[in-house]
Amino acid sequence: MVFIKVDSTARYRHDRMLKKILPSLRKMDGVVLDVGGGPRLYSDLLKPMKYESLDSMKEVHPDHCMDITEEIPNKKFDLVTTFQCLEHIREPDAAIRNMSRTLKTSGILVGSTPFMWHYHSNKEYLDYYRYTEDGLRYLFEKYFGTVEILPFGNSVLTFTRACGRVPFFGIPFNMCAKLIEFVFSKNSRYYPSGYIFICRDPKTTR
Repeated sequence: MVFIKVDSTARYRHDRMLKKILPSLRKMDGVVLDVGGGPRLYSDLLKPMKYESLDSMKEVHPDHCMDITEEIPNKKFDLVTTFQCLEHIREPDAAIRNMSRTLKTSGILVGSTPFMWHYHSNKEYLDYYRYTEDGLRYLFEKYFGTVEILPFGNSVLTFTRACGRVPFFGIPFNMCAKLIEFVFSKNSRYYPSGYIFICRDPKTTR
């Protein structure tokens, strides 16, 4: 059995969903661009696609060190991924436009962003936004013909995550975290921890 803290239940749910989604989007001879990927947590799920990373932080050694709101690589990709990154981008419209521009005509953008989530920021990146399903559709439908939004998490996971951060009080919640995640397995549109988005048919060209 995998032990997880209650603070990680939503992330565990997020990762389980990606383990089902990402392999279905792979192209055997395709190329994927991971925007803001940092430690490259999901690159193994996309093998044997050629993996390239884009990040503005030099210390994570990206293949393309640039700001996605201002520049794009001089090539086209079959798949663009951006996980738990959009909330840290000050100009999301510019970023989404450029991600669509770097895709091939048949390319796909897949990513995620939190909703009912704690504030998380450091000296390298700030925490600007939380998006509703409607807000995400508004942003993505300007640049993609087909947009699918999948919620992950629910009110119970959100509540227990908050409780798990309280000293001492959170101990019993952490002891039962795996059970909580299993029992309350249904995702909620109304109290999600966040969203996974899959966008097809990019409208923009270079």
